[in-house]
Amino acid sequence: CPNRPYRIARLNMNDTVPLIVKTSIADQVLQYLREGILDNRFLGGERLKEREIAERLAVSRTPVREALRMLEAEGLVIRKSSGYIVVVERSLEDMIQAFHVRIALECYAVRLVASSATEEQLRSLEHVSGDIQSMLERDKFEGQKQLGAHFHGTIIELTGNARIAKLLNDIIEYIDLYRQRLYHVPSYLEENLVTHRQILEALRSRDEDRAAALMREHLRASMEIIRTLWEEDHPPQLSREEVEAERLK
Repeated sequence: CPNRPYRIARLNMNDTVPLIVKTSIADQVLQYLREGILDNRFLGGERLKEREIAERLAVSRTPVREALRMLEAEGLVIRKSSGYIVVVERSLEDMIQAFHVRIALECYAVRLVASSATEEQLRSLEHVSGDIQSMLERDKFEGQKQLGAHFHGTIIELTGNARIAKLLNDIIEYIDLYRQRLYHVPSYLEENLVTHRQILEALRSRDEDRAAALMREHLRASMEIIRTLWEEDHPPQLSREEVEAERLK
């Protein structure tokens, strides 16, 4: 809500004292627009009009303009030669390229954690894995989804590298629309949990190579499922000649 300039955040999963984080109106507009793009409320090729967005959110056009500039920097919108701002149309090739970057970064991240994480930090990953198992047994879909993302997020956090975290966050948000659908694929959740446990065992053994290999296999499997989901949603378009041939059959 634009009239609420604060949000509640937590330092980490073990904290009990909330941290108050001030956010600007532009940040809140950015979050609204980014989420709308990523969950397809704003479709690829759709024009985003400053005035309409400002009126809808009951804010001035200045924070909307700033939010659109940030979206442009993130690659989620583009500015046409006419000056119009439109939502970028994502392609399968874009998604796969983003996934390859994610794989490279997370494999590097898990190597860093294997070599430098403390026992206490690894226990935090064990807690997440245990929570995922509990959610799976109780068939709590939303909880499983959130904790699955938290497992990866915790690994990234444990690297202590803010640049890696920022890059991965941007990439994961870009592919999030299809990534969330993975949790509806039969057996994915069980296989996901098994792989997370194997990664955790490799980290506990300080085996960088195995941890990275497991992460690579895990993310590539996700990528291939996403490729299949995309192709199901975007069947090949028949050419004019093929349409005519089908009509004459």
